[in-house]
Amino acid sequence: MVMYVHLAPRFDNGKTGMHAVYGFFVLSGFLMTLVISERYTTHYKGLIKYAINRFLRIFPTYWTIIVISLIAILILSPDDILIRSISYPKTLSDFVKNLFIIGLEGGYKLRLVPPAWSLSIELVYYAVIPVVLAFGNKKGILIWFLISIVLTIIQAFGVADIKYKYTALLTGSLPFSFGSLLYFYKDSLGIIFRKYIVVTFALFLTFALTSKSFTSTPQYGAYISIIFTGLLIIGLFNLDKSNYPVWVLKLDKFLGDIAYPVFLIHWLVAGILTHTIFSPKDYKTLPFFIVSFIIVNLLSIGIHYLLEERVNKIRDSVKKWQ
Repeated sequence: MVMYVHLAPRFDNGKTGMHAVYGFFVLSGFLMTLVISERYTTHYKGLIKYAINRFLRIFPTYWTIIVISLIAILILSPDDILIRSISYPKTLSDFVKNLFIIGLEGGYKLRLVPPAWSLSIELVYYAVIPVVLAFGNKKGILIWFLISIVLTIIQAFGVADIKYKYTALLTGSLPFSFGSLLYFYKDSLGIIFRKYIVVTFALFLTFALTSKSFTSTPQYGAYISIIFTGLLIIGLFNLDKSNYPVWVLKLDKFLGDIAYPVFLIHWLVAGILTHTIFSPKDYKTLPFFIVSFIIVNLLSIGIHYLLEERVNKIRDSVKKWQ
C-alpha cells in the first residue's frame, strides 16, 4: 500500500499511506508486546536478547540500502538530490542521524532512506514497551493508552502542520499503545473477529481510500482506522492455519519476508529509474509504476535471501542464549 501511494498514479480520495503507516505501528505494538511477554520477558537477560534481535532485524538491511543510496546519488545526481528527500547528508550530524536512525522524525529532510522517519519512531517505542510492561504490565499499558488519547487530542488541535503531526514522535504513541493493549485481549476478541476478517479488512480499505472525503484533516481518519487495523490483526492472529492450503501459508510468509526490504527500497528504485530509463516527468505514470514494482520486488527478494536469511540464523542463535 505504501509503494502504491508513493509510486503509482492515484485513483483514490484518501491518504492511504498514512493509514498504512499507522496500521503498521499498531501491528508493531502488538508484536513487540507478544514477543516480550511470551519469549523474552522483562528480565534483563531477556531484554538484552530482545534489543540485539531488534537491532539485527532493522539495521543490516537498512545499512545496505544506505550504501546503495549513497552510490546512486554520487553516480546519478550531480545536485546531490536523487528524488524527494533522498539527498546527500551535509554535515556529520546528518550522517549520524541517518546511520543510526536518530531524530529523523518530525519532518527532518535529509534522509538517505525516506521511510526511515517511521523507523525512528519505531525504535523509540521498541524501548518504551518493555519499560511499561516491566513496571505495570497490562495496567501500565492501559494507562499509557489513555494518556496517548489525551496527548493525541492535544496534538491534533495544538499543531497546525499536518506533515509534522503525521511524522512527529508523539504520533506513534496512540497506535503503538493500542496495539500493545490488544495483546491482552487477543484471545477473547480474536475468537470473535476472526469470523469477520473480510468485513474488517473491507472497512479499513474503504476508509483509507475515501476518508479524505468526509474528514477535514486526513490524519483524523487515520486515527479512526487503527481500530479496524487492530481488530483485523487479532482476527488474523486467531485464524486456524490448518484450514488453509500449504501454498497460501507459504505465500503469506514470503510476502512477510520481503515486506521490510520493499518498504525501504521503493523510493530508491524510483529515484534511480527517473535518472535512467525514465525521466522525472514519467514519475507516477502507470508504466513507471509497473517497472518500479517489478524491480523493487526482485531486489527485495535478493536482499532477503542473500542478506536477511543469513542474519536470521544469527537472530535464532541469540534467542537460544541462556
